[in-house]
Amino acid sequence: MVVKSMFTCCLDNVVITCKHIADWCGLSFQINSGETLILPSNQCEREADMESEQQWTDTQKQFINDYKIYYHNMGLLVNEIDLNGPTDNIADVNRTISRETFTDVYLLFDNESETNIVEKLNKGIRNLKRQDAQTLLIHINFGQFLNLAKAWLENERKEGRIQQSWSVWLKEKTGYSDDHARKLRALAKVLHGYQQFFYVGLPLNFILGKLKEIEIMLQIPDYNVFWRGPVVLPTTNALQSSQDDTLTLTASE
Repeated sequence: MVVKSMFTCCLDNVVITCKHIADWCGLSFQINSGETLILPSNQCEREADMESEQQWTDTQKQFINDYKIYYHNMGLLVNEIDLNGPTDNIADVNRTISRETFTDVYLLFDNESETNIVEKLNKGIRNLKRQDAQTLLIHINFGQFLNLAKAWLENERKEGRIQQSWSVWLKEKTGYSDDHARKLRALAKVLHGYQQFFYVGLPLNFILGKLKEIEIMLQIPDYNVFWRGPVVLPTTNALQSSQDDTLTLTASE
């Protein structure tokens, strides 16, 4: 960062050089290196506060303040090492500042219009709903296959060709737990054939948590007919292409 205006420090009756300030704060100044400043108390603080209030948002000023504190502490450490030799003090390694985060906030606040941000948020929400719809369809279809596979195994056990229980057989052959398989089988028993559920784009865990209520609702004839209506889901390729440009915040030209 290059500071073009005169930089002052709030110390009473202290004469310091710009080189000292640069050494302490990690800043580069476009000012004669030999120039010295006699600084009045509190002058710089008032001027800096007034100027920053006109330029930065509260969030941005907090990031700037974090940088000030960090470099001030590092400057004290370097100065102590320079004057006294080896020291037991170490930098606060737990306190880190993400330059990428600061950059993202700057781009978000200063180069992205509200309309653009809202548009990208809505695109992201639509993509999530499409993904939830496809995920629900996959789990319902898999749950239906689990029901068919379980029925097949029970017939095999009845005929004496397999001795293992369904849960043991499933775990041994696939590594898949019947605890989760049971939820998907229940999901398929209730929702298989009710394709309108793929329009709402609800997360799988939400559907599983409301399965009993949904089952009761589907017993009402009008609702039953409505939720059985056909639906066309977007293809995976179409979904992927719609995600590619969804949530990238870029600086305006």
